[in-house]
Amino acid sequence: MFEVFSKKLSEITFEDVQNLVDKKISEGWFIEYKSQIPDSKALAKSISSFANQEGGWVFIGVLSDNQTNTAKEICGFTMPENNIDDWIRNSIVGNISPCPFFESLFVTNEAGVNVAIIRVEKGFNTPYVHSEGKIFVRNGAGSMPIKDRGSLFELNERKDQRVKLIENLSSQTYGRSKKQENWPYIEYYFFPENFMHFKINDFHEKTNFEKIKSCFSQNACVPGAESCTAQIDFNCIYTSSNSIILNTVSKNVEDRTNLGITLEIMSNGFMKAHVPLSTLKIGDRNGFEMHEGVEEFFYTYFGVNDCRIINLLDGMNLFILNLVVVERYIEYLKLVGINPNRVSTRFKCHNIWKSILYFDGEYYKTLLLNNGFPLNHKEEVEFPIFLSGRCLELDTFNSLQLFLLIAESLGINSHDLPHLLLSITDYWNKHPNITLTNISH
Repeated sequence: MFEVFSKKLSEITFEDVQNLVDKKISEGWFIEYKSQIPDSKALAKSISSFANQEGGWVFIGVLSDNQTNTAKEICGFTMPENNIDDWIRNSIVGNISPCPFFESLFVTNEAGVNVAIIRVEKGFNTPYVHSEGKIFVRNGAGSMPIKDRGSLFELNERKDQRVKLIENLSSQTYGRSKKQENWPYIEYYFFPENFMHFKINDFHEKTNFEKIKSCFSQNACVPGAESCTAQIDFNCIYTSSNSIILNTVSKNVEDRTNLGITLEIMSNGFMKAHVPLSTLKIGDRNGFEMHEGVEEFFYTYFGVNDCRIINLLDGMNLFILNLVVVERYIEYLKLVGINPNRVSTRFKCHNIWKSILYFDGEYYKTLLLNNGFPLNHKEEVEFPIFLSGRCLELDTFNSLQLFLLIAESLGINSHDLPHLLLSITDYWNKHPNITLTNISH
């Protein structure tokens, strides 16, 4: 996309905008000036037209010359009653579907003259449709609705490129040892909004290598409970042709060829995570004791023989793994300049037939007594269905929201999720700081 300034959006100053006036930079395919805050639908028309083509910039508070369309002066604008960033976001989100990728910045000078800057990326989830039901594209210094089938075909073809890449990245699997054939695991796929055209600078250089190593070795905090932390011991990190891979290698020599927790980060910000799930066995006395009365409840419900083939997926272990993988990934995105709130995701649970997501404690026991046992009868569960590039877009991308969706996919009713959170809270009160190295089976 055309870059007006040779710097990041966050580094742009009021003086940089003044340079547009001094150099008489014109409106056109990539730039649009607005002297005052426009109607929200008018702003959405400009934003959608940029996203449907090659991206562009909107400057609010800059007056253009009617004859030459060049920047004439910085006139500033009257601030809306609510926050300018909120107004911009609401105008775009409320009037364009799907919502394109954009960033905004507010700058002011010593005299209090305001300018709002909106940077719009070229979109790949096209077409971006305006709330009026029209698809706008750039027409010189303005926007116009598409009227020919050829332009619409091009937009659909661009979306197909995105779909094909998502499905291709989601179909690449890791080899697993024979010992791991039936072990349950989850595969995550994380797609930043602009992964189609973003590239991390000097991705394979030592600076970025060390940045990844440092970022993923640090503690992850539970959202809303910063005193509770967890860490995964990624003791192996290496490169591939277009990615950097972190891995946990077992301290047990006989298990070192097994595929441990594995994260693969690509130069466009995409990340795939392979997470083996720890399992427990009913009646196993090897360091695991069920909450009072729960074991008997299992035997009464299923019988002794069937209890032997049921796998209990360690819910707390899953929560901790999910926490570290997601929260450290969010921090890495911030370090490389990617907005972590605009990440789409999908996940697939493998080898979960005859398994139950299990949390020890009184709250979970109440859940079982009220609703019975959430026994999985499927080998695999994927969310959303891996088809046509479908991904999950969370309002706020964090580990807690994603974990609750995984728990729901594994059989916990949404109205019972508060019980899980209470069990998790009890656990964290007893174990506020955790480091994971191996996964038990």
